[in-house]
Amino acid sequence: MRNPSIQNLCLCCQGVAFILSLGVFTPVSANDKPPLQSLILIAHNSTGQQQTVLRRSILAMYSLRLQTWPDGSALTVYVLDYDTPLHRNFCREILGILPFHLRRNWDRLIFSGKTQGPIVVPDAQEMKRQVSRTPGAIGYINKEQLDDSVVAINIL
Repeated sequence: MRNPSIQNLCLCCQGVAFILSLGVFTPVSANDKPPLQSLILIAHNSTGQQQTVLRRSILAMYSLRLQTWPDGSALTVYVLDYDTPLHRNFCREILGILPFHLRRNWDRLIFSGKTQGPIVVPDAQEMKRQVSRTPGAIGYINKEQLDDSVVAINIL
């Protein structure tokens, strides 16, 4: 007679093998998640000086609850496509939430008519271009792409 705990373990392994065979889970490679030190928050270069913003303020900006900068000027939020590794890393590491939670929050606010969604751009180059052209804009790029057209934001 088989030990019941071994039999349950075998059934569990079969279930895991079945789920993996469906392709539901995709392995995450080391290249899929850019390292945090390569990610930088950027803003329109209206002052030419580096800005410092509290992490909770950044979360409020990207959650669309805060629609102005501390000085009262209008805020325009730019994001990358929701499936990009840089966007996922930004959500997890900077905002401290999962990308689908952020998206669900946007959907709720948009469908209730309280706000418009963020502006989605296809890649980091376009993000930098749009942020540099739009007063009050905020976005994120790889640190290597930073130049004088935008200003970096320090996060407290």
